[in-house]
Amino acid sequence: MDHPKNKSNDTNNEEQEIQILLENAQLHHRSGNFEKAENMYRSILNKEPENSEATHLLGLIALQSGKHSLAQELFQTAIELNSQNPVIYGNQATNYWMQGDQKNAEAYYQKALEIEPTYAEAHANLGKIYMNQQRTEEAWEHLRLAINNGDKNTDTFATLAKVHFDLGNLEKAELLARNSIQGNPPTNSGYNILIESLCAQDRAIEAITVAEEYKEKEPLSSEPRKMLAKAYQDAGMPELANLQNN
Repeated sequence: MDHPKNKSNDTNNEEQEIQILLENAQLHHRSGNFEKAENMYRSILNKEPENSEATHLLGLIALQSGKHSLAQELFQTAIELNSQNPVIYGNQATNYWMQGDQKNAEAYYQKALEIEPTYAEAHANLGKIYMNQQRTEEAWEHLRLAINNGDKNTDTFATLAKVHFDLGNLEKAELLARNSIQGNPPTNSGYNILIESLCAQDRAIEAITVAEEYKEKEPLSSEPRKMLAKAYQDAGMPELANLQNN
């Protein structure tokens, strides 16, 4: 007859082995070795079929590989196994968003925020969805909360800059746009909003300097030349503006 203490030790040892395997799988996952990570996640599920995190991370590999139907199925299973993990809802929302399903994406980001109100990435992505839907005030609220809760993504700063520009808050738009182009990676949309903001504040000469920097950064793109032409036009230099359009 097995001693109860031995059974407890066996259980603890198995849980530790699964945790170590999960951590090693995540290392491979983060390094981009999806095949190795997937095999390790599946090995975990062979031992513990109801492991929500291994299921969730398999779904994340599917999402990152463009297998949206499989990702949706795995995320939904992970949610059924652990309905209180906001990151799973967030990834399911992103999966829907990447397929153009903004309605379900919004619902899942909202659910993630019900569980974790300070979830910065969910606030940021929900703000971007609302911006696409021209729900400016709601976009402003969620993007603001994303940054206040630690989101350093330059695209979030650029999107919030656009919101402030649309609301007529030009100085705030300028500040956020500068943050977005000084971050890593700098955003092209941040350059556009910064140039627009400076021109709208009758500071076209400064806008020219920024547009020249933008053009040097993206020499093969037509967008910097378009923005430089606008800055020259606003500065009263139509001849130089026309040169950029040729």
